[in-house]
Amino acid sequence: MTDTDGIDWIGSEVGRLESMIEEVAGPLATDGGHLVEDIYGNIPDLGWKNLTNNFLGT
Repeated sequence: MTDTDGIDWIGSEVGRLESMIEEVAGPLATDGGHLVEDIYGNIPDLGWKNLTNNFLGT
């Protein structure tokens, strides 16, 4: 994967996570805010199994 491909992939993964958060917690800030460090700890309704299935393929 090239540098550009890697950056695009990470951006895509962040977009997926943001969409998942919006489904559970409602719209995110439109000002380009930052995600918190402990996403699951702050939004447990995302579901640990859901997160690991989506991002770790478990």
